[in-house]
Amino acid sequence: MAGPCGARGTLSPHSLLFDLPPALLGELCTILDSCDGPLGWRGLAERLSNSWLDVRHIEKYVHQGKSGTRELLWSWAQKNKTIGDLLQVLHEMGHQRAIHLIMNYGVNWTPPVQTHHELRFPNLPPNSKPVCRESDPGPLELANVTVDNVLVPEHNERGVVLHKTPISFQSILEGTKHFHKDFLIGEGEIFEVYRVEIRNQTYAVKLFKQEKTMQLKKHWKRFLSELEVLLLFNHPHILELAAYFTEMEKLCLVYPYMSNGTLFDRLQCTNGTTPLSWHVRISVLIGIAKAIQCLHNTRPCAVICGNISSANILLDDQFQPKLTDFAAAHFRPHLEQQSSTINMTGSGRKHLWYMPEEYIRQGRLTIKTDVYSFGIVIMEVLTGCKVVLDDPKHVQLRDLLMELVEKRGLDSCLSFLDRKIPPCPRNFSAKLFSLAGQCVATRAKLRPTMDEVLNTLESTQPSLYFAEDPPTSLKSFRCPSPLFLDNVPSIPVEDDENQNNYPVPPKEALRTDRVTQKTPFECSQSEVTFLGLDRNKGNRGSEAACNMPSSSCEECWCPELAEASQDLRPTVISLGSSWEVPGYSYGSKPMEKRCSSGLFCSEHEQSKRQ
Repeated sequence: MAGPCGARGTLSPHSLLFDLPPALLGELCTILDSCDGPLGWRGLAERLSNSWLDVRHIEKYVHQGKSGTRELLWSWAQKNKTIGDLLQVLHEMGHQRAIHLIMNYGVNWTPPVQTHHELRFPNLPPNSKPVCRESDPGPLELANVTVDNVLVPEHNERGVVLHKTPISFQSILEGTKHFHKDFLIGEGEIFEVYRVEIRNQTYAVKLFKQEKTMQLKKHWKRFLSELEVLLLFNHPHILELAAYFTEMEKLCLVYPYMSNGTLFDRLQCTNGTTPLSWHVRISVLIGIAKAIQCLHNTRPCAVICGNISSANILLDDQFQPKLTDFAAAHFRPHLEQQSSTINMTGSGRKHLWYMPEEYIRQGRLTIKTDVYSFGIVIMEVLTGCKVVLDDPKHVQLRDLLMELVEKRGLDSCLSFLDRKIPPCPRNFSAKLFSLAGQCVATRAKLRPTMDEVLNTLESTQPSLYFAEDPPTSLKSFRCPSPLFLDNVPSIPVEDDENQNNYPVPPKEALRTDRVTQKTPFECSQSEVTFLGLDRNKGNRGSEAACNMPSSSCEECWCPELAEASQDLRPTVISLGSSWEVPGYSYGSKPMEKRCSSGLFCSEHEQSKRQ
């Protein structure tokens, strides 16, 4: 990967990456490959790769023993990137060791001066906050001030209290003892959540991490994104914002404390909590669906949450759901088939299991992305399982349920219902499983809108109050895929039996395409010797010979055969061609009874008469 400028002291920030000397490239790869965290090749891949699919390709090379950094730089160099571009990326990562290594080879490079926009906040009166109603989300007027392409109202203050509450940044510092770890109740990749009590009221403080100066711009954008959504929407199922501050280079969002925690913790019964009932679960799903529908139907731009999961759904003391965490929210115009491509960041790695394939591969973000994530939440609510099952390992809940539906039908998923609570009616759970399958469809066009999802949930809720399921017809059974018909047990059909009771002509009684069982049946002497009913009363001779009780047969035995008859064996009914008696229908089969001596009773009568 070295060109004619590979000697020490001849490199410049404008030199191509192909001009890196092999020795420098080897040392650089060794440094980055030795770390698997933000300062390693993964942190470099987050900035150089366009999608998670590229990162997975690099992981395959790493598993094969190859250098992930070398593969990244090689593919990046094909885009005519320079050494200065690499130094800029390393500076954003905060990797000073790698920067000094390159500069020791004679590269004169000055780090750019970090300039940050002045922190500006909305100056909205408490009563001027737009309201997003559940039934009719009206258009919202947005401000015309942008910060790094992030739309925010303009105001120059260090903190704003939205309601008449005794909250101040100083009270937060005193209540958390300067954000001590003893008050830490939750943590994300870019934020920490602390619990604080101020004048007998409990709040949750979301503090954005500020470990490095170069991360301020990235965290500032996410802070503004979440702040914008919380200020513009007042919905009963969207978490209310109490205050926000920027003091001492800290970004804080203050919320009312939700006593029942997250939906994820309640489904997993963390700390021995009581499992949620089916009535609470369906009300939680309906509430969150209303919140997402409100965001999707907003005018002039729809709001894509991009971060819906059971961990981002909070429950208050009345188990009312609250949707939170809008750091990854995006505003998109209402255009037909509107989508956008975004760069994948490390923050999406935690919620990767809630994202559809088009987002993971191409970074495409649409309103159907939220529908997919909500479908995964429905599966969690129904099964009480995690998104990735622990046993068997590395199996996604979505893939497992979809495979069962494809192979064995929808009823096979009912065995995965949460067993920590009493079972719910089959009609209720089947509709929810069907809805979840539609939401997590592979193709985005096949997924329903949130309006359709909400209508289905509201129409399904009344079926929970019926103890028994309504009767269904056999025709309502959905046949599985033809690829798996061998694994499906036979299903009885209403007209699958021959109901013809009329006699069949003698010559047509035989069916050559039907295989007759040749194995003889065994029974005792006292059992019935005739199968079926005699529909022809004219043939009395055959009836007397074949429909004879066992006692009469014993009386017909010859005295000479008495000794032989003492060794009784099971009576054998032979199913040969002798049952084809004229005048009998196809279903009536007269049988000849064979005595234990091996002679037919009718033959013994004839010899006795002679």
